Amino acid sequence: MIRKFTHNGQVILDLNGKTFLALRLFGDFNYRGEAETIHFAQLAGRSTLTKDDLADKKHILIRSRAGGRRVWTIYRRDLANYETVAKAARWFFVGPTEAGAWFLTLRHLVGRHGLGESITAEQIRQKAQEMAQDPKPHAYKLGIRAAEILPDHAAGQNGVLIHWAPDEGNCGKGNVMRFFGIEEEQNNGQ
Repeated sequence: MIRKFTHNGQVILDLNGKTFLALRLFGDFNYRGEAETIHFAQLAGRSTLTKDDLADKKHILIRSRAGGRRVWTIYRRDLANYETVAKAARWFFVGPTEAGAWFLTLRHLVGRHGLGESITAEQIRQKAQEMAQDPKPHAYKLGIRAAEILPDHAAGQNGVLIHWAPDEGNCGKGNVMRFFGIEEEQNNGQ
């Protein structure tokens, strides 16, 4: 069982009796603090975390070090498979801020459609800032079927979970080009 609780103003995650400080924590929790789903988490602690401690096999576990302490990163495999071209996919992007998460989302879509030479990082940053202010109309123009802004239960920032359906033309090259104000003829001539 995975439970979230707060102690001295810090979010703590208990995984099968092992306690960790939550540095970043995105997921769905019930009213008792029990995890229904963990999308992404970065945890620090002295205990060793193994895949057996996780609720299911859908998660990837990465061990690293930061500032002399162990940090465990957990994320759902299906939300991080950015090469998915199935009928429908869900992708999760985590940035240091909500605008950062939108920047990663847009940069991925620009790269996916080979528009990196036509669209600069500064243009992506500006659009990401706009999307962080009011995501719904921008996501609609881009062709994202649904975008959920997920709260970070530990750091107070937001991540972006997008639902993508390529068979419906969502997030297609034409939508991305129109979103950034690029004419198709101009792109074909490059």
